[in-house]
Amino acid sequence: MEDNEAVGAVTTPSARPRVLVVDDDPAIRLICTTWLSLDGYEVLEAANGQDALDLAFTQSPAVVLLDLSMPVLDGFAVAAALRADERTRELPLVVLTGEAGPHVTERVFQMGATGFFTKPFDPGAVAAFVRSVVGEIVSAKGPAPAGGHAF
Repeated sequence: MEDNEAVGAVTTPSARPRVLVVDDDPAIRLICTTWLSLDGYEVLEAANGQDALDLAFTQSPAVVLLDLSMPVLDGFAVAAALRADERTRELPLVVLTGEAGPHVTERVFQMGATGFFTKPFDPGAVAAFVRSVVGEIVSAKGPAPAGGHAF
């Protein structure tokens, strides 16, 4: 199964930043995983919100690409749980969703999202955005400790 492959892939230590791709659509996960892997990231996949939380809490991803409409826990519930836990409170969330409209956009940024892409999206643009977010994280780990993540 895909989930077993993702979990098995993270048992080996890696110097590459990890990105967690959370979407119930296997095609979206495949597109994101392909682009991000080619960009040098270690990619973890989750098909539902509960699996996403399990991976986020145990595998320390640098960034989470998060769908909003999913089984078990939706993206808003995942974001709330991540924000409530000290280990993942500052974890950058990039939303990839088919939902649109000002109400959705407002809720996405209220949950502390770093970025927001509507489906269909340009996978190259998403990969470039992830690069910029990871670059900010690396810069923040410079000589002085970072006081928080700027959105």
